[in-house]
Amino acid sequence: MRTDDLILKCQEAFREKELDLFLGFERSSSGFLKPAVFTSLESLEKISWDPSASLNLATFIPRFKGKKVGIIAPGCVSRSLVILINEGQVSRDRLTVVGVPCQGLIERKKLGDLKGVRFLDSQNGKFTLQRGGQIVELPLENYLSESCLDCDHSGPVLYDYLIEGSSRKNPSGNLEKRVKALVELSPGERLLYFKKEAEKCIRCYACRQACPMCYCESCFVESSEPRWLQAAPEVADNLIWLLTRVYHLAGRCVQCGSCARACPEGVDLMSLLAWANQSVSELFQYQPGLEIGEKPALGEYRLEDPDFFWGGGLTEGKKCCS
Repeated sequence: MRTDDLILKCQEAFREKELDLFLGFERSSSGFLKPAVFTSLESLEKISWDPSASLNLATFIPRFKGKKVGIIAPGCVSRSLVILINEGQVSRDRLTVVGVPCQGLIERKKLGDLKGVRFLDSQNGKFTLQRGGQIVELPLENYLSESCLDCDHSGPVLYDYLIEGSSRKNPSGNLEKRVKALVELSPGERLLYFKKEAEKCIRCYACRQACPMCYCESCFVESSEPRWLQAAPEVADNLIWLLTRVYHLAGRCVQCGSCARACPEGVDLMSLLAWANQSVSELFQYQPGLEIGEKPALGEYRLEDPDFFWGGGLTEGKKCCS
């Protein structure tokens, strides 16, 4: 995808839709992309997109209620936008989406120490870095985020303008295998796994801040009456935090990987979230963020829903949406 094409398309959207602002990315001093808000046609000359864009921009959408907002959206971001529209966090008629192709995003942790490293370019399945005075070309596939390796909706599902290009195909299936292994653990083994991941967590809440679905103005972890968690990141409280967030996102998470990329301690958030999503998919034949107007899988009760909680056995359930 040529940067000139992106600039012209975003400027076209800004002008035709009479937008108040546009959410996208621009180059940082290290060459890696950083989120940016563009408020004029001239400022959009700095907009860019490549695999170094690590954050889901839909996270910022609820902050601009009442504004006419444009946004760059690969597959995962477009699905997040669908959910935010369905949950009333943004009006479709005040949102303009420029869909972009996506070959996956770089997991910066795989690059090691980034001190003195500069991102130069990305094309044809490779990207180029300047490290210690040397130019290094690396294969993108070897440095992709785990969420991107297993993405099955890399192209945008919602857009008003579209940048032509190819998106990544053929999910690896690695995450599905990890979820299967987790499910097959005994209850005791699974508890040990949860505790091991909880021990890593320092409860910085970077995962929450990076997640477009964590838009609550007041989170239960900040509640003082009642107080759900102690301030210190003890394992028991960490378990409550991690598992409560997983249940909160069940059937809502598009597995964009922003939370995992933001986590400084490497907590296995993707397996936990994928497990919850897989359960919702199996019970209700539901995948989040694919259709505007669709109600959340856990947001409506239907008589034909599985009733195994009440001893009725796991019956064949339909999607929990009307």
